[in-house]
Amino acid sequence: NDHDISTWFNGPAFLTWSRGQNEYGNNICGPLPKSFRQQQFDLQKFFILPRLRSLGIVGQLPGFQGNVPIQLQALFPKSNMTQQGDTGWLDALDPLYGRIADLYMKILLREFGTDHW
Repeated sequence: NDHDISTWFNGPAFLTWSRGQNEYGNNICGPLPKSFRQQQFDLQKFFILPRLRSLGIVGQLPGFQGNVPIQLQALFPKSNMTQQGDTGWLDALDPLYGRIADLYMKILLREFGTDHW
């Protein structure tokens, strides 16, 4: 639900750090409102990627790395998830990992397109 997602993301100043350091779920300077998430989506889709492409630059978008809200464990109790702090790490060998990664990439490519080297 939106409340769980909003509080799982940290505030804007901490997003890059959060993604790289497994600090999701700590709600540092959060919650992150849906309006902010939509603005970031629009910025990426309609301004950043088109500008990069117009300059001949290939944008790099993140893939799914397995960190998920711990609430996912309740929805998929048989999943192999490790809780670390306020976030969960889904085992890459768990079938759920592949399902989420595939869905993530499907949505990412549908929304932002793809560039080829």
